[in-house]
Amino acid sequence: MIETGFHIERSARVARMVTCRAPVCVAAKRLACVMACWVLWAGVTDAGAQPMNVVVRTVDEEALAGRLVSFSLGDGLNLEIAGVVGVRRIDAVDVVRITTTSKAAGPSSGAFVATLGGASGADRIVGVPGVFADERVTMDVVSLGKVRVPLERVAIWRNPQIGDGRWDQEFGAFVAAESNGADRLLLTNGDRVRGVVMAVDWEGFRMESAEGAASRFAHDRVLAASIVHVPFDGGDDLRARVELLDGTRMTASSLDWRDRKVKATILDGVELEIAADRILRIDMLGGRWRWLTELSPIRREQSPMMNVHWPMRVDRNVLGGPLSSAGRVFDRGIGVHSRSRLTYDLRGVYREFVTSYGMDDDSGPLADVTVNIRVDGEVRHERESVRRGSLLGPVRIDVRRADRIELTVDFGRLGGIQDRFDWIEPAVVR
Repeated sequence: MIETGFHIERSARVARMVTCRAPVCVAAKRLACVMACWVLWAGVTDAGAQPMNVVVRTVDEEALAGRLVSFSLGDGLNLEIAGVVGVRRIDAVDVVRITTTSKAAGPSSGAFVATLGGASGADRIVGVPGVFADERVTMDVVSLGKVRVPLERVAIWRNPQIGDGRWDQEFGAFVAAESNGADRLLLTNGDRVRGVVMAVDWEGFRMESAEGAASRFAHDRVLAASIVHVPFDGGDDLRARVELLDGTRMTASSLDWRDRKVKATILDGVELEIAADRILRIDMLGGRWRWLTELSPIRREQSPMMNVHWPMRVDRNVLGGPLSSAGRVFDRGIGVHSRSRLTYDLRGVYREFVTSYGMDDDSGPLADVTVNIRVDGEVRHERESVRRGSLLGPVRIDVRRADRIELTVDFGRLGGIQDRFDWIEPAVVR
């Protein structure tokens, strides 16, 4: 077992009751072809002590299959490609994603999900809670051993062992609700409890009310917890977000992958060693590629039919479910409903905009929209009669020296009926 921990000073939690600190397809065919060639190549070689098979996405190429010789944030990626003599080197800033052949296993029995707050996105630790000491809860993580997580870093705690998809909407509403400086618990009977979470351990939650009364809530009574946290901003430095088979996801400030061992330093300065076959994928942050979902639009316009408001959803469809288009599920994207217009400030610092798009699989058979992309007011891409079942793109648009980009989903031939639309993996490239 590997003993690890997050080292961070934690201020008095009771003080938070007064002041809140919370911030609250073409591509598919290409990838399938590359994967098929790669599987044939990998099948005739000895995988014993060989480097690991991966598929790499870069800012210019959607899928490069090969054997990962080494990868680090400083030295970049060295990749052996089938049929190509020598090793291909790719700068780390040009890497978008590294995907392994490992299959997601999901949380182990009894595991909970602790989502960590931070401007760089939702890191999470998936494990079984143990003791609570020094303001940290010890999580037993399958791939890492014991990880000590400061309670101040935890934003959302979720119990995946209770309930099913029927309460996802209630969970979303619970998380989105204003905290007003207090921690909150969502109980299995639907009740919501407010106060300050003082501890989380193998027994459950210990919470203190505003009047100072302490209560215990066992894990089998708690569906989720929303905890006022200290946000962490990783800035624009190059980082790697490592996702493991059990769903654990950590952002590393340094990473060195050689053969089948990965050494990483997470943002709090703790060094980890991870077996490469436990890694599902690595996403790069702070490189030339930046997901549009990491930026906030400077303007959101929604002009629905019949005054039904449909807010945009980041990395979810407009109903709050997973992004799914043409039978494929995606982690990155923006879910909207017609008529929608999103405007982003590019500040003249990016050279290209990239996106795929399509109607969400959860839209209806009558869904029909017109898609329009404008750069500084000029139409750069337009497509009429976008219907369910087709994933279009990737579309690549030159945005050098541009100040604004507008993404519009307009009514089609039947107005706004069933028009649940997804911008899939939108990104800007430096």
